[in-house]
Amino acid sequence: MGRKKIDNPRKPFSIMLTQSEVDEIDAMASKLDLSRSQFMRNLLLMGLDDAKILNNIGIISAVSGSRSLFRKVRDKVIKSGEDSITLSDMIE
Repeated sequence: MGRKKIDNPRKPFSIMLTQSEVDEIDAMASKLDLSRSQFMRNLLLMGLDDAKILNNIGIISAVSGSRSLFRKVRDKVIKSGEDSITLSDMIE
C-alpha cells in the first residue's frame, strides 16, 4: 500500500516581497497558527475567488477598459506637450 496519488498536485510559486510585508504575513500566520505557506495560499485563494466574482459581474472588463482609456489619454497628453487635453483633442 503506497502513498495516495494526488489528482491535482501543488506546484511551487515564488513572489518577491519586502521584509516588512514578510513580517506582517508571518505575524498574521502566527496568530492563526498557520505556516507562512498555508496563510499565503489561503490569501491567494480568497483573492482569486474575489477576482472571479468581479469578473462575473463585469468589473474586470470595466477596469481593463478604463486602464486602456487612461493610457490613451496619458499618451495624448505626453505627445501634445501640454498639461491637459480636451475631449475634442481625444477625438482627433
